[in-house]
Amino acid sequence: PNPSNGVFFLSKKVEKLKVLDSKGNILFSDKDTDVINLSRTSRGIYYLFIIDNDNQITKKLIIN
Repeated sequence: PNPSNGVFFLSKKVEKLKVLDSKGNILFSDKDTDVINLSRTSRGIYYLFIIDNDNQITKKLIIN
């Protein structure tokens, strides 16, 4: 769910993903995964970039 306590589950595994803060710092990066664990990350808004099958998707993540 979004907002979340920091753990996000994707509906399927994706080729590559990364999560950035508002300054562009990479907080999380992984390949071939369907789970994002940001439970140790401060509350706030972050940006998820997913690359899968030559498509790029951007989503906002909110951590309470």
